[in-house]
Amino acid sequence: MATIKAFKAIRPQLKEVEALIGAESLHQPQYAFHKTAETDSDVAGHQDLHTLLKSRSLFEAEQNALYLYETDIDGQSITGVIALTCCSDLQQSRIKKHEYTLKEKESAAYQARCRAATEDRPVLLAYQPDEAIHQLICGIKAASVLPLIYTEGEKLHQLWEVTDEVLIEELQDAFKKLGTVYLAEGHHRMAAVEMAMQAKKAQEISSKENLADCFLSMYVCAGELKSQKCYCLFRPDKTIDRDQLITIIRKSFKIIPSANNKPVVPSQKHHFGMCLGGDWYELIANEEIIFSPNLIDRVDPNLLHKFVLRPALGLNDTNANHQLIIVGGANAMERLATLLEQEPSAIGFTLHPVSVNQLISVAYTDNLMPPDSTWAEPRLPFGLLMYKF
Repeated sequence: MATIKAFKAIRPQLKEVEALIGAESLHQPQYAFHKTAETDSDVAGHQDLHTLLKSRSLFEAEQNALYLYETDIDGQSITGVIALTCCSDLQQSRIKKHEYTLKEKESAAYQARCRAATEDRPVLLAYQPDEAIHQLICGIKAASVLPLIYTEGEKLHQLWEVTDEVLIEELQDAFKKLGTVYLAEGHHRMAAVEMAMQAKKAQEISSKENLADCFLSMYVCAGELKSQKCYCLFRPDKTIDRDQLITIIRKSFKIIPSANNKPVVPSQKHHFGMCLGGDWYELIANEEIIFSPNLIDRVDPNLLHKFVLRPALGLNDTNANHQLIIVGGANAMERLATLLEQEPSAIGFTLHPVSVNQLISVAYTDNLMPPDSTWAEPRLPFGLLMYKF
């Protein structure tokens, strides 16, 4: 069951889209209202948002609406339904998670949410294929005028605004009939929502802080969801004894130097790549560490943490936020290579993507992988649709 609501979205004017969405917008002071504690300016978030609304760089819709979002990934068209989700769905465990979170990131997300009273992009929720929802989506697209089209470089983002009350009610009814939904992306932002719910219940919120009874969500059918590469960079805080590291890893993995020192892009599960001191290796998990009836013990992110990052490099929940950098998406290898070039003492790891079926199975059985273990798409670009509460 998913309890969704229509809302008055905040959107950028067409001329502002290229400046607003995309990674570079994170460093532009005029869009500072969304920044987290580590990058925050001295100006209160809600004041920056008010300024952008007043200047008409952003505008708030006049009507409550649900939105259909469509983009293309690897030649496949993917459609999501963007709506508010009631926090009661969290309270009643209707949303399953698959990753742990880090306290420091939770706190930063919570502070940013309260300060700006705005959610700048939705969390990504997956649902099992549902014919009623599929038919409603197809019908809305077929009957609608041309969608709003936003560009991000060569990538297209299409939006259909659904304001018809009958269609909204039909979508709401269809989503109410769903079973469990799964959080595919946005675990720290979801944790911030839960923190706000707890603070509200305990009446610990000052009059200057902001809360909401709903959160911004994008629902995508699990059959369309894409699981992309999700690599990591470990930044040591002391000199690593290379021989000792190799010795510890060899207890659980077969270590093979990469031919011609080619970066390793694992083509199957239980195979990993490691770049150490500029040298690339393939790591193949030994049979004894993957022989378990429990899926959570066999997923690659858990294997990497349990047999490499923790015992060999000393990673723990306290230092993970500072020492482990996650890079994901289609260009993950290019970004990892850039970081390794910038930080020669760092160690890079590559993994085969966790499949969507694995992600859902882990969540369904109430298990959790390490923080930031997966990279699910589509991800609505920052600022394309926002919710002010």
